[in-house]
Amino acid sequence: MRDKPVMCIAGLGLIGGSMALALKRKRFARRIVGVDVSPRTLKLALVKGVIDEAESSLVKGAFKADILLLSMPINEIIRSLRILSDAEVRCSLIMDTGSTKTDIIAAASESKIMSSCFVGGHPMAGSEKSGIESAHPDIFSGATFFLTPLQNTEPSALEMAKSLVYSLDSTPLEITPERHDRIVAFTSHLPYLVSLGLSHTVSNESTIFSELPKAISSGFKSSTRLSVSPSELWADILSSNSKNIIEALDLFNSSLKIFSDILRRSDTEQLRKVLALIRSKHEALLEDREE
Repeated sequence: MRDKPVMCIAGLGLIGGSMALALKRKRFARRIVGVDVSPRTLKLALVKGVIDEAESSLVKGAFKADILLLSMPINEIIRSLRILSDAEVRCSLIMDTGSTKTDIIAAASESKIMSSCFVGGHPMAGSEKSGIESAHPDIFSGATFFLTPLQNTEPSALEMAKSLVYSLDSTPLEITPERHDRIVAFTSHLPYLVSLGLSHTVSNESTIFSELPKAISSGFKSSTRLSVSPSELWADILSSNSKNIIEALDLFNSSLKIFSDILRRSDTEQLRKVLALIRSKHEALLEDREE
């Protein structure tokens, strides 16, 4: 491969578009080819300078590239891996940005051609917004970027993946797909469902109390921000990690029950202790993230 690779990014939504902008800013690639099912998105990406070349065919785009990045919903990533395998596409590195990793890694492992160059990836970055219109090169700055190589992944492919991550101003962290999916069930998927649950509960209550919407302020808005995220994308994510998410929900419900039990007993002193304890745990959790 030449000093600077040709890169193909398939899926020019928020993450794919933002990665293209960030990598262009760092001049990571000699040329970026964009692939998307939407002609409008491809046209907009060219006009905004997000990509250098547009391609509607995944296979054609992949054959032009040294590095291929799949930035799509999970089921689309899995389907694309099978298409690429059938077409015998060979790249120095193939990565994805899917929010869960177990099913994607299993699909990549099925291909003898692909298994040596594939590295699963997941940037812990994003927004409740979607589409290339919301793309921004800084969303990865300071973020952890999980990497899940296969057993057969070539060391050169993994090093290339790490170099790409550093070019995003992110920090690469190798992890098994199973461990990754357990962790993000708590840090990503549970917060989304909590946001939805809160929105659903309050919306139902607003049908009884007409004044309720007037009482909505910053606390409610920040707590429910995720509930406006694209539902189709999230249905895909939740379905692919259901076992871990169910366990996370069960533990969360147990935490909520602590409060309802204390309030039923009118035990103000115990309430103060629990509130202070959880606050200190939260502060320690955020401190650990910064280390």
